[in-house]
Amino acid sequence: CEPQQFNRLHIFGEVFEDICNSSLIFGDILKEVKDEYELYMAILLQSRATSQDKTLLANAKGLERRPVKTADVTQAKEDLRAMVAATKAAMEHN
Repeated sequence: CEPQQFNRLHIFGEVFEDICNSSLIFGDILKEVKDEYELYMAILLQSRATSQDKTLLANAKGLERRPVKTADVTQAKEDLRAMVAATKAAMEHN
């Protein structure tokens, strides 16, 4: 995720926190919903980064063993575009 997206989420989190604090009737339950959402997002972001790191390391180790060819670079770009599109679709779905 881009830093701008994290900043936007942070702002929404602060606004939601203000709403939780200002609501005498629903404040406690809204706070619990907010806490569960933030926990879920933290788990998603942590797991995504770990699997992404493993994939990048595996690809990097494979590249150390062979010379790079133009066709390989082109194919890697195509694969990267497909992974980015799949990641964006998964993030939108979640």
